[in-house]
Amino acid sequence: AMSTFTAPAQAAAPTTTGDDATAAGSDGELAATVGVEEGATFLEPFVSLYALGPEEEEEEEESEDESDEEENSDDERVRPAQVRNAARLLASMCELTLEDTAQGDSAGAGEGAGACAAEEGPASRGPRLGWAHCCHGAFGAAEITSVIGAAESHVAAHGWLTKRHSRHPTTDFSLLDAPAVWAAAEPRVTAAVLPTLHRLYFGSGRRGNGSGGVTLAINDLFYVRYDGDTLGAQKELEMHRDGSLISFSIALTSPGDFEGGGTRFVGVEKVLRPEHSGDLVTHSGKVLHAGEPVTRGVRDILVGFVTCAGAGVVNEVFLDSHIVTKAEEHPRLDAPIVKGALLATA
Repeated sequence: AMSTFTAPAQAAAPTTTGDDATAAGSDGELAATVGVEEGATFLEPFVSLYALGPEEEEEEEESEDESDEEENSDDERVRPAQVRNAARLLASMCELTLEDTAQGDSAGAGEGAGACAAEEGPASRGPRLGWAHCCHGAFGAAEITSVIGAAESHVAAHGWLTKRHSRHPTTDFSLLDAPAVWAAAEPRVTAAVLPTLHRLYFGSGRRGNGSGGVTLAINDLFYVRYDGDTLGAQKELEMHRDGSLISFSIALTSPGDFEGGGTRFVGVEKVLRPEHSGDLVTHSGKVLHAGEPVTRGVRDILVGFVTCAGAGVVNEVFLDSHIVTKAEEHPRLDAPIVKGALLATA
């Protein structure tokens, strides 16, 4: 991991804007850790939207005839109920393991983090991970100029990659392969982006419990270009889920320099767009989403995939299972996957 953040035991609750809205490689060398006492910055969302589509009701228990008919069917689609059941089973197994390894610890220690993770998001609707947010000021003008300048030098020397991801590739390069770009981006990613994500998705709330046991780590950080002017260049990205539990993007080009773009959440058919360069967009990577077409100009963004680790909070075995990693790209699976990602909501 290139950069990590673990909050102190009493992290403050996030403040977000209320209802649904749409707004215009090396190991060790790149490691960094920061805490609130070292000057972490928390960004407040100027717009938030609930990104999960309508949930299907719990299916009633199948009759024997229905079960036999389904076994003989060629329909291999995974149903929401199957995802929910897998999440509950793997969560219960994880909780039993935790109980075995935590004998002698105080009973309240594990409960606090789980309770915090289960709290609902803005307007008391749905789990925190079901929300997408946009915040001003993740990067300032100086950081943007430095990142873009270093990126131009890297691309001039090494070019763009178009097949770095096996599924849903983008025109990009990893900052692991571009240390000068990483050096320009890392201070704000560590000091502002990761603390903000921790606060939005795992921060304490009404119960006053923090979630210091949850650590956020950058798994991949890459520079992406969408080009609406060049024939054959990538202009959009089809609907997909990320490999990460939390994802973010930072706008590097001003919205006035291109037309289109933005993150579309398939289940609710809403688009979240930054208002200014330097704005942060964040959401769970497990929510089905797409990159809207850029029809004119060039849109450059910095994209981060964030892993979340925390005993008693994250349903890690479920997230690593094939029912998630190979999940059908249909919004009906968003809610059971996102809820199943945390032990408290599985």
